[in-house]
Amino acid sequence: MDIVNLAKVDEIPQEELVRAINVLKGELGQRALEEGLVKIKETTNNISYNPNLKITPYIVDGLLYCPGIKTSRSSLAHKCTFISIGNKWCWENDNKLKDEMIFTQNEVGKTVNSLTILPLEEGTILDVVHCKASGAEHKVINVQTFEIIDNVLVVVKSRKINFSTHR
Repeated sequence: MDIVNLAKVDEIPQEELVRAINVLKGELGQRALEEGLVKIKETTNNISYNPNLKITPYIVDGLLYCPGIKTSRSSLAHKCTFISIGNKWCWENDNKLKDEMIFTQNEVGKTVNSLTILPLEEGTILDVVHCKASGAEHKVINVQTFEIIDNVLVVVKSRKINFSTHR
């Protein structure tokens, strides 16, 4: 694909614009994934079953990285931290560039690390939801709410959210 002259973007046929957007979205996602997975793998290597586990979103080169984790001691007991945006989990976002999961197991239990990469959008509100499951009960432990203000993640409040499903 040739470089598009954005000064004449109104002259580009619709199907070419759609193709260009898909190619650029794929390339952005792949580049971001390569960088983000390095951090996730480093985190995975340092995590065991940690009751105080804190995972937070971060911004790199204009992209929003939303890590998540679920550590299980058994099929009925786990702790997890995932990010929601607009009352949907980040991996359900229509604008996601990439979403990957890494599964590991150690003497303590199973761990699932995830990484969802999104374009940075001013004003986006994200909830980092920390939960604990024991038996059939799944409880929210803590919620931290961030807003993207001037391309920076700013903690704005804490509140309770009750989700019925997760990864």
